[in-house]
Amino acid sequence: MKGEKARSELGLYVQFMTEIKDRSVAIQRLLDEVRPEKPPLVAGYAQVESAILQVRYICELVALAALAAHSQLGLSGKLLKSWNADDTFARLAHLNPNCFPRAAKITRPNGTLHIDLPPGHLDMPELQRIYSSCGTLLHRGVMKHALETGGGRQYSVDEVVGWMSRISNLLRHHIVMLLEPGNVLIVTMNALGAEVDVVIAEAGGPSVLVEAR
Repeated sequence: MKGEKARSELGLYVQFMTEIKDRSVAIQRLLDEVRPEKPPLVAGYAQVESAILQVRYICELVALAALAAHSQLGLSGKLLKSWNADDTFARLAHLNPNCFPRAAKITRPNGTLHIDLPPGHLDMPELQRIYSSCGTLLHRGVMKHALETGGGRQYSVDEVVGWMSRISNLLRHHIVMLLEPGNVLIVTMNALGAEVDVVIAEAGGPSVLVEAR
């Protein structure tokens, strides 16, 4: 990943991560409009459904960012046209099983790049489940369920907040392991209003990648 091509790929990754930040702010504003004293949800369903739609977009942006990081592989036409996050990651994982972003703690003891991968963060199957759940919730439903519930809809605001917490904790500081041995994309989302930092760490010297147990 060198030269103009690498800069273009990094630029796309920054663009997708920046859009995730913007959509995360929109989700928070939408959920803030739902008064906490109301049950989930007699009123405010439009705000929560809009927030769920933004979560789904964010899942797709995570997948698009992963494609940008791997575009040097010469992606197939199906991957280049893929819009479904579940399908995108399933196909991309065949090229690189480590294509999914990993939460990371970056240190440089004695000049050596040291990457710790703490356990317990959101992984690909969990993101795929969130994406699928969003798609299910964004349908109005079937007549059978309307007859059972009287036509009303109920959502768990806490569930949406939990999804965003998991996604944010994953992406705050993360890496994407590339196919070149020892090469990783290192990403820092930074505070609201600040630019996303994305760099490529190349295995031109000593490096340590540690999977925490």
